[in-house]
Amino acid sequence: MKLLLENWREFLKEAAKSTADLPEGVGVTIQWFPEFRGGTWSIIYSDLDHPTEDPPHGPSGEVVIDQQRDGAGCEKVWQIHSDVESGWGPMLYDIAMEWATLHGDGLMPDRAEGTSDDAKGVWEYYLHNRSDVTAHQLDDLSNTLTPTDDTDNCKQHQGIATSWYDLDESPLSKRYTKEPTTLQNLKKSGRLTIIK
Repeated sequence: MKLLLENWREFLKEAAKSTADLPEGVGVTIQWFPEFRGGTWSIIYSDLDHPTEDPPHGPSGEVVIDQQRDGAGCEKVWQIHSDVESGWGPMLYDIAMEWATLHGDGLMPDRAEGTSDDAKGVWEYYLHNRSDVTAHQLDDLSNTLTPTDDTDNCKQHQGIATSWYDLDESPLSKRYTKEPTTLQNLKKSGRLTIIK
């Protein structure tokens, strides 16, 4: 297991792209869809001339973030769903985390669907290797970690299902926040479109 995580960390370091790697004519579009899942933000790689369309040449991918609607304490935390071309996912995750921090209490893994091994590796990397990302522990609905505080309660089947971790050690049992450095770089370079 340790070797697998070390290999994944190396892959992330080598494969992760930055705003400087975006090909000419490619940007990022963040678009609000109020009718889907109670309101979602879609974040895509886009054609700068047609910001709602995929670029004709360049990376493809989308992450969607929405909020829990189950009455738990993590209703202001955004959860992520993704489908991104290899190597280009970490940048969209960073953008989603920054956007979720600006518009709520940060970002967490999807609570409704299974988290892939690749995505688990991303969260593991955020927890242990990113000094620019802050992890905040979430409790479960039974108040296992903070019995007198309901404000941090959240569905935790993802964190508990990862059997090699205790709840408080699992990278899937946390919310994550980040300063908007990637968003600022995109805006400064004229590659960011926001549609509300």
